[in-house]
Amino acid sequence: MRIYIVLLVLFLLTGCGQNQQAVEDPPLDTTPISYDQSDQTEPLFNYIRFNLLVDYEKALSYKVHFDQYQKIAEIQELKDQRIMGEEAFNQLSPRLSEMSFDEDTPEQEVVQEVLNLLGLKTSFENFALDVEFDSGLVKHYEY
Repeated sequence: MRIYIVLLVLFLLTGCGQNQQAVEDPPLDTTPISYDQSDQTEPLFNYIRFNLLVDYEKALSYKVHFDQYQKIAEIQELKDQRIMGEEAFNQLSPRLSEMSFDEDTPEQEVVQEVLNLLGLKTSFENFALDVEFDSGLVKHYEY
């Protein structure tokens, strides 16, 4: 009896799949991959780190911490709304990439550009910005 069951199972298994059409594999992606590490370390901006604190009246403040190589960012907005991680990095990247100041830009121009591009009011009580440029120079702006 077992032999008949085994033969029946084998017959059923061999009969399955004979009327199926062959499925073609999708074409292989032959795009060359670059493993050049210089692409990974080129700066996206003219600075590596950007730390900003702008204080307004009534204990309101706007804080930004941005590090392009670690791809981390944190925004603490005026009403204690906090955005962190990739979301903050993605939100800040387009704005920070528009900033054109460099190590030689006068402090007042840097302050004005940062406020304009981040959409902040000029009626602040304190402005403190630390920037590490891609040259390694760290500058502190306080206004």
